[in-house]
This record gives sequence, structure tokens and C-alpha cells, in this order.
Amino acid sequence: MKKYLLILLVAAVAVTGYTLWQKNQAESTEDPVIPVEGITFSENLQIVDMKYDGEEKSLQYQLKNTSDIPLNYGFAYTIHQLQKDGTLKDTELTKDMAFIEMLGILEPGKTMEDTVLFEQLNGFPEDATYYVIRQFHNESGVSETPMIMFKVHKGNVVVPSK
Repeated sequence: MKKYLLILLVAAVAVTGYTLWQKNQAESTEDPVIPVEGITFSENLQIVDMKYDGEEKSLQYQLKNTSDIPLNYGFAYTIHQLQKDGTLKDTELTKDMAFIEMLGILEPGKTMEDTVLFEQLNGFPEDATYYVIRQFHNESGVSETPMIMFKVHKGNVVVPSK
């Protein structure tokens, strides 16, 4: 009888251990990184901090101008979805959104804060990887684009990526 209980105990521990290991493997595997085609993200705009507030449904981020010159920007942005081939496809999420038409300036070495309010979007993004595209320009008119990326999975979990 003792031998039978010992075999059951060993089997139960082995099954439990294997189940926990499998669950950990499934949770720890990340999506493969797909390089983005057709756009070069600026090294002159560094993300200092980025977080998602689930209560306010907002993506908040801070950008720092690491260049030696001021960068001008408008307040309009679009949200693009990363495709399997590495290209970005514009979404309808920002369609018909109104933005103030004002020029902002990010001085060298300074940081700006910005927020994407998901309640203002045309629907909640589906499960995928997204980029917030906002153009900055230097004094020569050369475009600079910061890499503001987030992932949506399980229907409503937003994970900012830096």
C-alpha cells in the first residue's frame, strides 16, 4: 500500500511539474521581432518612458531630442499596423480625428510628454503590433520619426514596447 501511494505521489508531482513548465514556456515565448520595412526611425528622438494606463485607456510616452538642433512637430499622428512582411499599413483608427494645427518645438536635450487616448480612436485596436507615426522635422526640413510601438493581445491588453 505504501509503495502504491509513493508511486501516485511521484506521478502527481511529475505531472504538476510538467504542466507548470509548459505554462511557463507558453507565457515566456515572445513574438518574433519583425524588422520594419520602408521607414527609418530616428536616433535623434529617444523614448525615455512609455506606459499604458488601463483605467484611462491611454498610452503615455516621453520623447527626448538627442540631436544638437531643435525639432519641429505637429500634433497630428496616425497609427499603423505591422504586417507579416514587415511593412506598416495605415489603420482607420485615427480617421476623422481632429488635431490642433499648431507647431511644437522640441529643443535639443529637452523632453516632451504625449498621450494617445484610445477612447478617441475609431474602435479599439485588434491583436497586433502598432506604431504611432508622428513626423518631426529639423531646420533643413528633413523628417525624423520616433519609434513609438505597442502591442495589443488577448483582445484588450496593451503592452508598450521600447
